[in-house]
Parts: sequence; C-alpha cells; structure tokens
Amino acid sequence: MPTGRYASGFANTLMSKDVRLYLNAVQGQDGPTTIGTVTAALWERFGAAEPGADFTCVFSFVERF
Repeated sequence: MPTGRYASGFANTLMSKDVRLYLNAVQGQDGPTTIGTVTAALWERFGAAEPGADFTCVFSFVERF
C-alpha cells in the first residue's frame, strides 16, 4: 500500500528539463510530439507551481485538477 510519502530526491524542475530535452530531440527528428507536448506542459506547470518539489509529488499535483 502506498504511504503517500514522496522523497526520491529528484526535483520536478529537473524532470521538466529532461522532458523538454526529450521533446526537442523528437522534434529534431520530425517525430510525433502530441503526447510529449502535453507531458512537457504538465511538468513545466508543476515546476512553476512548486519549484524544487520532489518529482514523485506530481501525482498529488495532478490529483488536485
């Protein structure tokens, strides 16, 4: 059963950066970007709302919407 405690030590802003790098690479190869664009927007929004939060907290961030 999940404990609801999140502490992997990887910041949401770093995840946002990594997703953006992935999306840029896909775009550079003319690959499909529909899901990547939505995913990048979610991580950017989470990073802006809660800068430096553990990336595993994205679940509680999304759950509020």
